[in-house]
Amino acid sequence: MDKEREPGIFFEKVVLKKCLFEMRTVKQSEIKKQMKIDFKIDNRLNDKKNVLLTDFSVVIGKDDEEMPFLLDVVVTGIFKKDDKNENMALDTFSKGNAAVILFPYLREFISNLTLRAGFSNPIVLPPMNIAKLMKEKNTTKG
Repeated sequence: MDKEREPGIFFEKVVLKKCLFEMRTVKQSEIKKQMKIDFKIDNRLNDKKNVLLTDFSVVIGKDDEEMPFLLDVVVTGIFKKDDKNENMALDTFSKGNAAVILFPYLREFISNLTLRAGFSNPIVLPPMNIAKLMKEKNTTKG
């Protein structure tokens, strides 16, 4: 792989695969400044190994009844290999790059959803080093 070149992978699109939002009876003012955010990344390659599907899931409030809501969101990114300019294998790309590309879409969706749900201060996920967190949690599949 030539580190001076682009990876040779197209980001086809991102789709919302799942969204569960449940408002609880707790007051919105009781949102904890330190909320527990669980995430999971699941990567799948097609048989020809030229299409990568990456599911990025975020769950907030699952085991915390004090949170004013439960949120379970999954977005799927579709990435395709550029046969003419291939520089990085999709399985290598899946181990970090795919989730890093999808994280801003999740952040925006969660902020927009909590704003539309009536929260005076929408939830804005903090910037995170997704590649590092993936290595720590060892949640990737090739």
